[in-house]
Amino acid sequence: MSKNEIEIKLPLKNLGEVAKFLDKHGEFSYENHQIDTYYDDNNLTWTGRLDGKTPIDFWLRVREEGEKSSLNFKNYTCLRRADVSSCAEFESDIAKPNDVKNILQELNYQVIAIVDKIRRAYKFHDCEIALDSVENLGDFIEIEYYGTEENVNEICDLLNSVRKEIGAKTGSQDNLGYPYLLMRQNRAKRKEAK
Repeated sequence: MSKNEIEIKLPLKNLGEVAKFLDKHGEFSYENHQIDTYYDDNNLTWTGRLDGKTPIDFWLRVREEGEKSSLNFKNYTCLRRADVSSCAEFESDIAKPNDVKNILQELNYQVIAIVDKIRRAYKFHDCEIALDSVENLGDFIEIEYYGTEENVNEICDLLNSVRKEIGAKTGSQDNLGYPYLLMRQNRAKRKEAK
């Protein structure tokens, strides 16, 4: 499956209040435990320039959530903006995630980050709103557009309007992503240990 994804992702300071609002006014979609294993080749072609501010252009991951697993590739080079994240996304269900992980290892890919999160998702207006509690990172909100509008400025306005309407108290926009934040955190810990 391929799609274009437009979303905002922000640290969330009031998860309980937002969940309460969405339980009352949104349409509950699902809650699950996701473990995302991210890869890069042994030369760290995509993630080697980790500088704390430059987004990574490509992400390759295996997601495991209960009985369901998938292989996913995201290409962020299609649209680069500070206020929204957009990418071409390709995803396919997989029956045996450990076999896929072994294949990637045999092809000289290495694990660069493991994102372990609990996600609770809702439908609200033309958006999916995901409330994420990410191990070692904290709480986040991700608001992704699923409507038919094609104007990116209009979509950005809608995403921010939804954020305000649901009363989300947030930190700064995160266009780097959970694996990037974990990699940066791990690099800082390694430097402190030296």
